[in-house]
Amino acid sequence: MIKNLTVSCFLLSFSLAASSQNAAALLKSGDAKMAAKNYAGAIQDYSSAVTMNEPTVAEYQKKLADYNKLTEYQKMLRDDGPELTKGGHDLAMPYHSRGIAFAATLEYPEALKNFDMAIAIDPKFPDAYYQRALINQKAGNKNEACIDMKIATEMGHAKAKEEYGNSNCANFSTNYYNDGLSKVGEKDYNGAINDFTLALRMSNDTSAYFNRGMCYYLLAKYDKAIVDFNKAMSIEIDSLQNAQYPFMVGMCYYTQEKYKQAYEAYTKAVKVNANHYGAFLHRGYCNENMAQIPSADYDYTNAARIRPKDGLAFYKLAQMKTEQNNSKAACDNYKKAAQLGYEDAKLSAKDCLDAERKERQQ
Repeated sequence: MIKNLTVSCFLLSFSLAASSQNAAALLKSGDAKMAAKNYAGAIQDYSSAVTMNEPTVAEYQKKLADYNKLTEYQKMLRDDGPELTKGGHDLAMPYHSRGIAFAATLEYPEALKNFDMAIAIDPKFPDAYYQRALINQKAGNKNEACIDMKIATEMGHAKAKEEYGNSNCANFSTNYYNDGLSKVGEKDYNGAINDFTLALRMSNDTSAYFNRGMCYYLLAKYDKAIVDFNKAMSIEIDSLQNAQYPFMVGMCYYTQEKYKQAYEAYTKAVKVNANHYGAFLHRGYCNENMAQIPSADYDYTNAARIRPKDGLAFYKLAQMKTEQNNSKAACDNYKKAAQLGYEDAKLSAKDCLDAERKERQQ
C-alpha cells in the first residue's frame, strides 16, 4: 500500500507542476487586475485558475487524506511526505486570491467560501486565516474572527499578531472560560470541556488547559487530560502552581496503575515544590507498589514533615517501618497517627501499647 501511494504521489507531482504553471499565469494576470482595481476581471482570472486546478485539487486532497491515515511509522518510511504536505499551497492560492477579490467587492459570503477552501487545501496558510478573520470581523462573527486571528498569530503572521493584541479576543475567551467553570460546578464536564475548548481557541490560558484537563480526568479520559496538563506546564514554567500540572499527570498514571510513569511525574512536582504534600504521598504509594520500601519511607516522612497533623502520613510511615522490621519506630508512628485521629491506626496503636505494657510488667 505504501509503495502504491508513493507512486501515486510521484504521478501527482507531475500533475501539480503542470497545473501550477498554467494557473500561475492566470494568477499573475489576476493580480495585475487587482492592482488596477479591476476586481471583476481579477475574479474571472482567479476563477479560471480554480477551474483549471479542480481535478488536481480533488486528487491532491484524496492523496493527502490517505497519507494522514498512515501511522507515524508508516509516514517515516515515506520520502514523499514533505513534498505532499507542501504541495497544497500553490493549489490554495487561486482560492485565496479570489477570496480577497470578493472581499474587495464586499461579497463576503463568497469570500468566506474561498478562504475556507484555501485552508482546507493548505491548513498551514497563515494569510488565509488572517483574511478570513477580517471577513468574520466585518460580518460580526467575533468569536470566529478571534479563533482565526489567533491561529494566524501562532503561525507568525505579523499583522494578525498586532490586531490580535489590540482586539477583545481575551474578553471573549474569559467569557467562555467562566461558562466552563459554571458547568464544572454543575458537574456538566462535557459541557465544560466545550467551553474551555472555545476559550483556548481564542487565547492560550493555563487555567483553561488545567481545568479542561481536570474535566477529562474526572471523565476517565486520561490521555487527553495528560496532554492538557503538559500543555499548561509548558506555558507556565517558573511557578509553584506549576507543580500541580505534573502532579495531575501523575494522578492520571496512578489511577491507571502505571506506577513508574506516575512516579516520574510526581518527582517533577516535588522538584518544583519541595512542600507538595500530595506529590510526596502519592510517590510513596508508587514506591510501595513497586516494592521500593526505603524510598516509600522517605516520601511518607516528607509528607509527615509537610503536614505534621496528618494522621495518614504517619500511618503509612508506620507501615513502612513495619516492613523494615523497625518495630519501635513503627509503634511510634502508629501511636502518633492514632493521636491525630486516624481510625485505621488505632488498633495497631493499641497493640503497641499492650505490648509495651507487657514488656514493663516482665
